[in-house]
Amino acid sequence: MNKDRRKAIDKVIGEIQYIENKMTALVQEMQEDVGGIVCDEQDAFDNMPESLQYSDKGEAAQEAINSLEYADSEIEGWLSDISDKADEIIGYLEEAKA
Repeated sequence: MNKDRRKAIDKVIGEIQYIENKMTALVQEMQEDVGGIVCDEQDAFDNMPESLQYSDKGEAAQEAINSLEYADSEIEGWLSDISDKADEIIGYLEEAKA
């Protein structure tokens, strides 16, 4: 591999790292938003009279909380996937330079 191609690979690696950082920041912001919604919905549920908590309205609120928590968990996995995939691609590119 010549110097120019190594330089081009380094440029691609830099672009991947830039994109990884941007995506990670955006997904983390989204996760914070979802976390805030979970807290708000949980507070609303907790502040319902007990009789309403066991009603259809309360059950719907609890289902919404559960769905939001699952979404939050999936976002966490997404963050891990972004990092793992970037590392994998960079590893292949580094191998190609060797």
